[in-house]
Amino acid sequence: AFMDNNIPQDKFNMPKRVTSNENYITELKKLLNLYQEKMSGIGFKYENNLLEDVQKNCVRILAALSEYLSGDISTAQNTIQSIIKDYIDDPFWVSELDRSYAFRGVAPFSDLHSPGYQETYSEMLAHPIDLYRARSSNVKINSRIEMLHIPFSLINRVTEQRFSLERRPCLYLGTTSYDCWKECREPDLDNFYISGFRPNESGKKLKIFNLTASASLANGIWNKMNERDENVIEHRLQNSMLKLLPLVFATSFIVTEKADKRDKIEYAIPHLVMQSLSDLRIDGVAYMSKQGSDDFQYPHGVNLAIPVYDIDSQKNYGDVCNKFIITEPMSYNTLLKLPKHPESCYLSKTFADYLGTEDYHNDHSDFETVDNNIAVQEYDL
Repeated sequence: AFMDNNIPQDKFNMPKRVTSNENYITELKKLLNLYQEKMSGIGFKYENNLLEDVQKNCVRILAALSEYLSGDISTAQNTIQSIIKDYIDDPFWVSELDRSYAFRGVAPFSDLHSPGYQETYSEMLAHPIDLYRARSSNVKINSRIEMLHIPFSLINRVTEQRFSLERRPCLYLGTTSYDCWKECREPDLDNFYISGFRPNESGKKLKIFNLTASASLANGIWNKMNERDENVIEHRLQNSMLKLLPLVFATSFIVTEKADKRDKIEYAIPHLVMQSLSDLRIDGVAYMSKQGSDDFQYPHGVNLAIPVYDIDSQKNYGDVCNKFIITEPMSYNTLLKLPKHPESCYLSKTFADYLGTEDYHNDHSDFETVDNNIAVQEYDL
C-alpha cells in the first residue's frame, strides 16, 4: 500500500457524464471527496504538502462554484484566479504555445527525456505545430478569412461554450481534423471544410494554460515501484499534477439533459478560468476534447481556445488571427482524394507511436490522410 502512488483510473476517468445540473454539483462534490480520501492514503502520506494543497484546491473550486451560482461572479473569478496563480510559474501548466506539453509532449522538458530518444525530441521541437479549424457549411467556403473566429460585426451571434463566453469571440483550434469533426458534432463530410493553422513566430509565444493533465498521465509519469529516487523531476511533476487535477475534473463534466447554454452549470468553472486569463496575462487554454469517452485522447484530441480581447468597431478580427499562417479551406472529401503525403503533418511525423496504434488507425486513418494532405498546402496570413 505504501508503494502504491497510483489513483484508480476507473474512478477518475474523464469526461464524466451526469443527467442534470443538480447531479453535476452532487457528483463533483463526491468526486472531490473521493479524491481527497485517496490523497490521504498511505501511498501519498509523506508527500510534502500534497494533501494540504489538494484539500485547499478542492475547497476553492467548490467555493467558486457556490459564489458563481449565488451571482457573485467577481469573487468566484478571484477564487479560481488564486488557484491558477499558484501554478503559473510551473512550465507544465503555463508556457509558450511552442513549448507547451499540450502540443509538444515532454520534448521541451529535457529532464523528462528518456535515454536514446534525443533525435525524436529534437525532431518534435523542430517541426511546426499543426492545428486545425473547421466549419460545416452547405455553401462552399473559399477564403481563409471565413475560417477565422466570428467577426466583430456578428458578435451578437457568439454564444456560450465550455471555454468561451457570450459576446466574446474565441479562436478554437484542434490538433487533428478528427478532433474538429467531433467538436462540430460529426457533420456531413461533404460539407465539412478544414483549414490548417500554424503559429508564426509571434504565435509561438502565446502563453497557454495547459489543462490536458489526466489521471492516466499522473499515474504514468512516476511510479514508486520502479523508481526509488524520490527527488527525480518526474516525482515532483506527479505531485504538481495531483494538486491541480481537481480543476481538470471540475471542467470535464457533461450534463446530458438538454438546456439553454446559459443554464449549463458544468460551464461555470471553465468560464471562470477564461475570465481569469487576461489579468494573469495568459492567452489561451489547452484542454482535452469532451467529445471522447475517456482520458486517452492525447495528442489527437486536444483543443486550444484563445479568447479575443481587442474587440473594436473599426475592425472585424482580433490580433490573434495575425499570429497564425493558414491554408485555404478545402472540404474533407476533396482533401481525401488528393495524392497522399504520409507523415507530413506534425502529429503523424512526431507522434507516430500514438497515431500508429491499431485502434486509432482503424477508426481515423482517413482523417490522418486529410491532415497530412493539409500540411503540404500553402500557408499564408
